[in-house]
Amino acid sequence: MKNSYFPPQFVILGYLLIAIGIYFLIISNWIGIIMIPVGFIVAFLNINQDLDIKNMKYKEYFEFLGIKFGKWKDIPIIDYVTVFRERTIQGKNVVSISSHHTEENYKVEMIINRKEKISVAKYANKEKALEKGLELARALDCKLLDYTSGSPKWIKSTLDIQ
Repeated sequence: MKNSYFPPQFVILGYLLIAIGIYFLIISNWIGIIMIPVGFIVAFLNINQDLDIKNMKYKEYFEFLGIKFGKWKDIPIIDYVTVFRERTIQGKNVVSISSHHTEENYKVEMIINRKEKISVAKYANKEKALEKGLELARALDCKLLDYTSGSPKWIKSTLDIQ
């Protein structure tokens, strides 16, 4: 699963800081020396995750301009794998106008215990998310909890997917 560390508005702000920083350097204002690196960090810092089922390891890391910061960790004993629907709503308000944007995704997570989990992937397609969850549950020899329809349903084989 890959996503920017900052929301899209801040990523755009990062690009803007880079441009303004370059302008300040051109006009010999040294504040640009601070603005450019800050802009690069905001615009290009990402969070990534790698999952190596064969070696039972996972890695959550920060990536900045292709350089990765993070360590491989052993996958602990997984209670179950879950697939659930995640709905995000972003509201926008200006003086007399308001609107919102709703987005639905399906997340796959490995549940270690009630308090710990490892996010694996996010899909726009329910079937692909269930397919990945089932593949992961088989590889880890655990159950799959389908929570995409609002009520929990345990899945044991590919025949149970609807």
